[in-house]
Amino acid sequence: MGNGLQVNNILSTRSMATNGVSSSPEVNQKTGNTPDPRTFISGEFNFDQENSVSHTNPERKNQLRFIAKESDTISRSDENQGLPTIINNVAVAYRHMGLYEEARSLLEYGVKSFYRFCPTNRIELATLMDNLAAVYSDLDMCNQAEKIAKRSLNIREMELDPKSAEIAISYDNLGLIYSQQGKFKEAKKLYHKALEIFESSRHPHSIDVATCLNNLATLLFNNGEIQGAKRHYLRAIAIGRKITTGIVPELGIYFNNLAEVHRKEGDLQTAQHLFDLSLSVLKECYGSDHPDTVLVKENLEGLGVNKDYL
Repeated sequence: MGNGLQVNNILSTRSMATNGVSSSPEVNQKTGNTPDPRTFISGEFNFDQENSVSHTNPERKNQLRFIAKESDTISRSDENQGLPTIINNVAVAYRHMGLYEEARSLLEYGVKSFYRFCPTNRIELATLMDNLAAVYSDLDMCNQAEKIAKRSLNIREMELDPKSAEIAISYDNLGLIYSQQGKFKEAKKLYHKALEIFESSRHPHSIDVATCLNNLATLLFNNGEIQGAKRHYLRAIAIGRKITTGIVPELGIYFNNLAEVHRKEGDLQTAQHLFDLSLSVLKECYGSDHPDTVLVKENLEGLGVNKDYL
């Protein structure tokens, strides 16, 4: 994913906010030195796993079938109040397939036309905005991402309890954008605020907590705090491994990022093992052509692994 972070080989686990969005019946639920930005999967936008289109289905054809069905509904809808939900779900499916421009186009249309279809549900508008901010971030459009993420947070702060998990999602997502912009102090503050809410309002071993830990770990890594980064990546992995509802694609991201810590420390054997684990998870969840999967392959090649092995 495009992440804008000056980090080496790190992947981002971007948590997309999907509060209030219905799920698809056809897609499974659940799921010191400045490094080179190409190899980290940097941050993870947070999203409500129980109300979102899943990005964990290993069969790309199911997502394509879902997109075709829902896109047909979009093309035939004029004054459908459920249209923002459909737009959001299709865009989320596009994004998790690595089709960022397609997701961007849909979400921009959804935000622009929202009040024509659903004039009263401002929380659902905040969901669309958060997801659009995630896509902007994927495309390295950080200024646009920051602007719309702040609009989403403002809506949620006006409409929801200050300790709600949805507000924590907005904190985490805005923190990731600040990280991409190099605003490390601001990002760290938001990550800690998000973690405090997540750990009090949701199970301490939820994927939301793991997502935020991954983002905080990447921030620490970028600041040369290697041991702190390792500790948080290990916590994120431990949480991901406890989730039993199918393969968790975020685990592939956490494995990749921890591998980068071991590479930084010169422990190439452990790094290769973790890259192997990452590649296995991401291939199954996303397929071989997804940008994150391709990045992990490049990371393994960077260790001198024979291409035939990949």
